[in-house]
Amino acid sequence: MEPAYPGIVAHYINLGDCYNRERLYTFKNKYGKLKKEYQELYIRAYQYIKASSQVRENGEGGYFTQVVEDKMHKRVKGILSREIKNRKGVAGKEKKRFLSSINCEGVTEMFDTIYHQAKRVYEIQDAYGISYRMLNMLKEAIVQRGYDIVSYHSPLQPEKIEHIYVPELQLAFVRASDSYSDKKRPYRRIRMESILEKEQLKNRRPQFKFTQRVANELQRDAISFLKTAKEVHDKMEETYAPYVNFEKADQMTDELIREIEHME
Repeated sequence: MEPAYPGIVAHYINLGDCYNRERLYTFKNKYGKLKKEYQELYIRAYQYIKASSQVRENGEGGYFTQVVEDKMHKRVKGILSREIKNRKGVAGKEKKRFLSSINCEGVTEMFDTIYHQAKRVYEIQDAYGISYRMLNMLKEAIVQRGYDIVSYHSPLQPEKIEHIYVPELQLAFVRASDSYSDKKRPYRRIRMESILEKEQLKNRRPQFKFTQRVANELQRDAISFLKTAKEVHDKMEETYAPYVNFEKADQMTDELIREIEHME
């Protein structure tokens, strides 16, 4: 990081002095191969993640019709009349966050963030990937009524909302997940399947199941690439570790802490 006022209110810290550069140089070829392999694995993982997201979206996209949109508006209107009083004044603010991620360990979801804070949880059961549209309607309406919200977005498609939390009301709208079982009983449940058109569900079910199966396979492959990339990265660290003076690094850290503590 470049200091704004070098030598006056900031200065450079060279942790490179903690390396045994002479010994590390002998591992140049080995490290170079590992780094190339590591980077290629990440590129493949991201490609598979993107492909999974696109396939899943193609399977889900055909369910949203004008009839479904009208039903969603009606459902949102009912929720607002029960839960969200219309306050005059300044509109609320939105904070955007993530509750889930895809990483080398699989899909990680931190649902307890909401379930341990909200007194009332609307659990949205949505196997067809359309609930983000209703959540977007809710988000707009709640903010317009003067309440701050936290919107939690999909790590695969950040433009799509997966959950909403209204701190002032301790009210949450959460898209259900089979991977999270340590949760309290929801205040209410919303079944998105009941909003969809029956004939449409019947006609599209085979295609939908196929696209979801392909998307899940692509996601599993992506996670496998991420896991292998982590293993290669660990080997890169193992190459460096014996030739890093950690005591010197700790000493530099302690000196910096003392310097900060004595600043006026």
